[in-house]
Amino acid sequence: MYACSKCSVLNTLKKVVAIAKVMKHILKHNYTLVICHLTSISRMESPERSGYVPEADFHERLRPKQRQRLVEYAILIALQILLATAFVREARFLFALGLSVSALGMAWTLAHIREARRTLNVHSTKRLIGDTLESFGIMMLLALSGIAARWLEVPRMSFMAHLSLVVAAYFVGSLMGELRWRKRFLHRLSHEEQQQYLVNLNRSVIFPYNLAYLRETFFGNSRKPRS
Repeated sequence: MYACSKCSVLNTLKKVVAIAKVMKHILKHNYTLVICHLTSISRMESPERSGYVPEADFHERLRPKQRQRLVEYAILIALQILLATAFVREARFLFALGLSVSALGMAWTLAHIREARRTLNVHSTKRLIGDTLESFGIMMLLALSGIAARWLEVPRMSFMAHLSLVVAAYFVGSLMGELRWRKRFLHRLSHEEQQQYLVNLNRSVIFPYNLAYLRETFFGNSRKPRS
């Protein structure tokens, strides 16, 4: 349980010792060794920054991400249901039910595929292309549904009612798919796959891609020193 904190303490002590050696060599005017020690300090990384988490701390690091995602899913679902209730009189029951079940099934399937992609390397082309195609496909589907509703002259209130129900069902399916996949497959992953999953799993559902994440994903390899 305390393995990660011990690693951090040991890493800090190593940095202190290295800095002490730098000061010692500065006093002796040995600038060559000073540069070597400064290089060793700059390459030291904490377990979290380097992406490595001890196996014993995997679930402890995963739990806060899962908790925040669960809360945000609940907020998104509640918001969509609230919007749907405002336009519920404009919805056709059987049509809305069919659309919601379809969205639920699609979200369940996409969630399983998405969770499996998170076990790949953070710079994996397959993972990046899969995430891009999924996001682009969902946006295109929403755009086409709006165009079709406009072309068929569907009343705006009716369109909003069905759209809110579909989006709520999609979020429910995504949440259920994630929880089911983790329960069924997470314990079967190797330690390396668990590391990749932890890195690729974003803490937020509402704001999944921040600047630091995108920079690390697309430009992380270019910052690594050549061997």
